[in-house]
Amino acid sequence: VEERLRQLQDALLMEQRQPRARPTLLAHLRRRLDAAKREHEAVLDDLALRFPAHAAEEGLSAPLTLRQVQRWVVGDRSAALIEFLVCPAATYVWVIRRDAVELVELELGEAEVRHAVERVLRPLEHFRRSGDAEELLGLSLPRLRGLYREIMEPLLPHLRGVERLRIVPSGALHRLPFEMLVARLPDEPGWRPPAGTLTPLYLVEQFEVVYGPSATLLDPRLAVGSAGAEASGAEAAGAEAGTEWEPASALVVADPAQPRRPVGRGLGPLPGAHREADAVRGLLPTLRVEVLAGARATVAAYRDCAPAADLLHLACHSLLDGAAPWYSGILLAAETGGMGAMRRGAGTLLHSYEIAEIPLPRRPLVVLTACEIAHGSLSSSEGVICLARAFALAGARAVIASRWPLDDRATPRLIEHFYRALSAGAGPAGALAEARRRLLAEVRNRPPDFAPAGDSAVPPALLSPAHPFFWAGFSIFGLAQ
Repeated sequence: VEERLRQLQDALLMEQRQPRARPTLLAHLRRRLDAAKREHEAVLDDLALRFPAHAAEEGLSAPLTLRQVQRWVVGDRSAALIEFLVCPAATYVWVIRRDAVELVELELGEAEVRHAVERVLRPLEHFRRSGDAEELLGLSLPRLRGLYREIMEPLLPHLRGVERLRIVPSGALHRLPFEMLVARLPDEPGWRPPAGTLTPLYLVEQFEVVYGPSATLLDPRLAVGSAGAEASGAEAAGAEAGTEWEPASALVVADPAQPRRPVGRGLGPLPGAHREADAVRGLLPTLRVEVLAGARATVAAYRDCAPAADLLHLACHSLLDGAAPWYSGILLAAETGGMGAMRRGAGTLLHSYEIAEIPLPRRPLVVLTACEIAHGSLSSSEGVICLARAFALAGARAVIASRWPLDDRATPRLIEHFYRALSAGAGPAGALAEARRRLLAEVRNRPPDFAPAGDSAVPPALLSPAHPFFWAGFSIFGLAQ
């Protein structure tokens, strides 16, 4: 079934890339692909019921007990787990510390939460769809402040002494990057902006944030690869103790070669990807770094190299299937035959379900700078189903992924700060928080020198480089210990 899926996906991609694509053939291929997806989903459902190893992929894993959450997920007294449950008439929030649990009721029902999140994210959504960067000017700091006031301030009395948050969202909150919420506006008491600026205090400057879209991602015992085995008790104890991550090797996939006529808007070359590859090599000099770039960045090469890596950095495009996220994937270079023609059955799309089945036994950190890679759909049992979750199921200890199309000039700057902090000894979550804070510190006192790429660029003077678009797109999923 999976081989037929790959062949149909290849055929559809190839026809879409033709200068004169045939509508009748496209419709026929889409119908056959939809039928193959339904057949594949039925097979996965059957496997989940027959074999416990596949239950994690289907959202059927047994939940952790409260004590397990406190020991394995929270870990120490400087961390807290915040789990939201959005209901029709109210939102309930569990604040779980190492030795305490508090339940907070927010007077926000499902409709109010959805409306508040949509209002905040609407400019980013409009930019994602249109490519018109001027839409980003509509992102409202007062609305970000209002949402912080409604969903975070009631929790602050229970977060004294906390530096690290593990957030399990619910409903529309899955779409929200909490880091860009505004804790203080420039004219509010308790916040003194840097000299010469009128910038707010963001949540990222208060807390490190790690997301757990599902119980599966937050369970440190889970190390599901194609063999489907759980981690041993010793590994779980190591996760509880915060075992140090000591990477020795890295795999970088940078700007895989694509045909001249790419599928969809915004899937052109990624020149910033090579700068990201240089950052990994230059800022982590003790690692053995393998770089797969251009025509070398094939699915087969990823399958061969990924299992040996402690760090995976993927700077490539993604194709998303909002209706069936397991059929989303990352675009890699096409396999070629002797004359450079695409080899039949060797597609460029590595699907989510395939990613989950390629074991990552070294439990690597995965960094995905492909556009919108963390934007999946919601499942009632297991939260966000997306590519980030696929890597976690393959065995990744933590996944850093982007929520919206990234700026190809600003992103390498953030990535450099991230790897510099990582090389200095910070953990993945701490390194990402430090990178954001450093970028904010740099640009708050600097005139704008870049604007996001798009069909109509915003004049640099209109969009501050401290705008959340440039630094809030990345989120980290998993324990990140």
